[in-house]
Amino acid sequence: MSTSAAFRVEAEDLDRLVAGLGEDGWLRDTPAPGWTIAHQIGHLAWTDEVALQALIDPEAFADQTEAVRRSFRHVDISAGHRAALARDELLAGWREGRTRLADALDAAGPDATVPWFGPPMRPRSMATARLMETWAHGQDVADALGVQRTPTDRLRDICHLGYAPVTSPTASTATSRPPTSSASSCCPPPVRPGRGALRTARTASPAAPRTSASSSPSAGT
Repeated sequence: MSTSAAFRVEAEDLDRLVAGLGEDGWLRDTPAPGWTIAHQIGHLAWTDEVALQALIDPEAFADQTEAVRRSFRHVDISAGHRAALARDELLAGWREGRTRLADALDAAGPDATVPWFGPPMRPRSMATARLMETWAHGQDVADALGVQRTPTDRLRDICHLGYAPVTSPTASTATSRPPTSSASSCCPPPVRPGRGALRTARTASPAAPRTSASSSPSAGT
């Protein structure tokens, strides 16, 4: 399965968790302080939107990087705007946006350069970033709903974000970096992976170490 295909399937799994929720369910608090399930989906919808923008209109995407540079609260505000939408409108927008993004990732040349909030990355790294964030915020949703998720092979690419710097002969400083969650590596801050997210990633792949040496937004580039 390609990374972009894994992103599609991961999003579909999360979709099944939230699609049947009523308005009250979408307003349920998640482990991320101040964020409801609607905020989690709203954040994913926004980030998929700006990732697509980075792929097809880098000049317009520069406005997003400038907004985040001025204030990290731009991320929270963007999630909040979408969380305020009606349930059906938010869900439809997320579905359309992630499909368009996955299609654009499939169409992009493997050596294309995609700008992001940290250093630029290749399309496959962008696909990994979207897979990672969909999984991490999906864990927040699962925790809020009391759902125990089963790790899948889709998480191998996510584990690679932390495993590659440790094993790379060029990563001379990797072992001196403090351990961090791989779920913090490819999203604009603030990133709020669920409490069980790192635990899930550690059990998903026998090749993954128990701690990650990935750094902030540059991992995977």
